[in-house]
Amino acid sequence: MQEKLNNIVLIGPMGSGKTTVGRRLAEQLKIDFYDADHEIINKTGVSIDHIFDVEGEQGFRKRESDVLEELASMHNIVLATGGGAVLSERNRLLLKKSGSVIYLLSSVDQILRRTAKSKTRPLLENSSDRRKTISDIIDSRDSLYREIATFIINTNGKKLNEIIKGLGGTTVGRPYLSGGFHVTNNTIAFTYGLPNRPANIAVVNEGQAKVLTALNEDLLEHKKLGLVNEIVYNSSFDDQEIQGWYITPPDFDPSKKYPLILEIHGGPHLAYGPNFSAEMQIMAAAGYVVFYDNYRGSLSYGEDFALLLQYKYSSSEDFADHMSGIDAMIDLGFIDDENLFIAGGSAGGIATAYAVGLTDRFNAAVAAKPVINWLSKPLTADSMVSQIYHQFPGPPWEHLEHYWKRSPLSLMGNVTTPTMLLTGEDDRRTPISETEQFYQALRLQGVDSAMVRLPDTSHGIAGRPSRLISKVDHILAWFERYRTDKIQN
Repeated sequence: MQEKLNNIVLIGPMGSGKTTVGRRLAEQLKIDFYDADHEIINKTGVSIDHIFDVEGEQGFRKRESDVLEELASMHNIVLATGGGAVLSERNRLLLKKSGSVIYLLSSVDQILRRTAKSKTRPLLENSSDRRKTISDIIDSRDSLYREIATFIINTNGKKLNEIIKGLGGTTVGRPYLSGGFHVTNNTIAFTYGLPNRPANIAVVNEGQAKVLTALNEDLLEHKKLGLVNEIVYNSSFDDQEIQGWYITPPDFDPSKKYPLILEIHGGPHLAYGPNFSAEMQIMAAAGYVVFYDNYRGSLSYGEDFALLLQYKYSSSEDFADHMSGIDAMIDLGFIDDENLFIAGGSAGGIATAYAVGLTDRFNAAVAAKPVINWLSKPLTADSMVSQIYHQFPGPPWEHLEHYWKRSPLSLMGNVTTPTMLLTGEDDRRTPISETEQFYQALRLQGVDSAMVRLPDTSHGIAGRPSRLISKVDHILAWFERYRTDKIQN
């Protein structure tokens, strides 16, 4: 008997949110996502409605079955299927063997709203009565969806991002999208995280979720934490919408003015979310509003958004995303625009070092494990093979100006912002030699600077609780030296 695979398969009618939910779920779980309809388009080079026009629904269903056979045999993926995939018994057997099948249950009214502006759904485009067509589709397919479903999730009245809300919380230091799950005997066990708590273990059985653990209550129940808030704004570079969050200090008073820390995530193809962050909560407890964003290039917003930074990180474009966010925060009325600070690690450290070469708005900066010179880094780090051929148009000796333009060191003549550098001496991803270059350049420029070298430490600086605390303590101590809202001794 063929062993059941470990994939997550999303089924349901058109407009139920399979693609959106699937993509977000895959990004949080850090596994690959496939959309069956998109794969058909990629293989044929034409749209779904064109296939319907030329080959009819029967021809499309044949192509769909061939693609599903290929995708369903893969391992550890999230797969979003077309609404009619379940019409074929062959497809139903394939999907059931592929892993856990989740039926996204939606009402006629909800699907009608979600597909109102769609012009790429052949079964609706040829209909004179969309409501009746949707109702007939649901009535004819509901039993087939239920036949192979491991779980049924009622999406009615929910925003699509709420369907996977709660999955995460496994990166304690900073609020990266994260999470894990396991399926057995019709029960899903998963990591359940909240903005004010690291992950606990929860289970879903017969559609009901139950949190089983309270692992950090003894530590956090008596603490007053900062509140995580969402902010959405447009970048000054091209009006691109950017999503961000900010954490306010405990006992926050909106009538007062607070210093702000911009904290930039790594990657750059990673993403933050409204998740627990020990580092940022410590910063908020010190009296700062902590702002973080998913700038262009971040995951979880689709391929086009992620590729906005292809061959150009860091750049004035992602810099504009951050600065527009700061301006949006200032417009809220409780940010002291004379006390702005910036920090980030890895790709966030690169962005920090690049930013201080483009602006003097920040009182102080901390660049953790940065890349300063792209001419030297790719040939000294452990990521040289994948990086040169995926993040650059070619090797450095063929694209000298391109590599130099992306290097924070190219902007060194503009830097006046007091800057601390913080890197592990055993870091092979962003070697300590990068930090040493920038530190010596800062000293030559006469810029206030400090270099913190962490012995026996690799790229994951905060991998131990003691190092996490040390990292945040160094950052806050550096920022406190340059705050103008406090009387300096």
